[in-house]
Amino acid sequence: MSRSDTALLVIDVQEKLIPLIAQHETIVWNIGRLLDGAGILGMRSMATEQYPRGLGPTIERLANR
Repeated sequence: MSRSDTALLVIDVQEKLIPLIAQHETIVWNIGRLLDGAGILGMRSMATEQYPRGLGPTIERLANR
């Protein structure tokens, strides 16, 4: 495994979905740490969104990282 063939994929952490998940604040904090770590290591990161028109975009707290 190397930086050139490794990426962090964040899936469906969207405005209308995340509040419905138990312990969502802890989960969002952990995802943020993963994104920060990936950035420090020079790894690519990306996020997917399911039906953003209805479920909203990726939460701002993570989208801006």
